[in-house]
Amino acid sequence: HSLDWIGEVDVPTAVVVTQHDNVVPTRRQRQLAAAIPGADVYPVPGDHGTCVHQPHAFVPVLAAACRDVSDRALAHDRPARA
Repeated sequence: HSLDWIGEVDVPTAVVVTQHDNVVPTRRQRQLAAAIPGADVYPVPGDHGTCVHQPHAFVPVLAAACRDVSDRALAHDRPARA
């Protein structure tokens, strides 16, 4: 069960949440995201198949989530300025 270990994630994380999902209910997606320290949520208006059936809605959100994670990872890896 992922909730047993998900709180140990210690890297920048973004969770893309499908808002009308009947396969993985939105409530469960948000619960998982809330269990990850510092995770940002990126909602997508659509269901479980949105990534395939509505890429025009899904891809921009996914790209924003990836940029967010990348930016936070790079900021974390930069040495502190003296």
